[in-house]
Amino acid sequence: MGNSTEDDSLLRPFIDRIRRENEIESEQVADLHVEAFEEAKRLGIEMGRADPCLRKVVLFGSALPDRDFRSDSDIDLAIVGGDRAGLERIAAASPFSTRRRCQGPVRFARGESTR
Repeated sequence: MGNSTEDDSLLRPFIDRIRRENEIESEQVADLHVEAFEEAKRLGIEMGRADPCLRKVVLFGSALPDRDFRSDSDIDLAIVGGDRAGLERIAAASPFSTRRRCQGPVRFARGESTR
């Protein structure tokens, strides 16, 4: 087997390529994280306008800022009040939903009233 210097020079192009690919992927995931957060805010506003019985929409999970968002992360929303089926239709029509490959790009949890 060659010496360490020879091994390093043979591996350097491979290492550099992998490092560049990882940096690009990290930037793409960071951009997707921002997109998910902005889409969650937009969905909350749209749902509130569409359903007067909806009392609260709460974003939780990895789409929140400073959370560990991954390329397969989804948007988690808890809802209080409102028509769940109608709200899920709004979420399903989201542009974010149509580009996601995970099983449920927007997930719902039924929240309890805080009154």
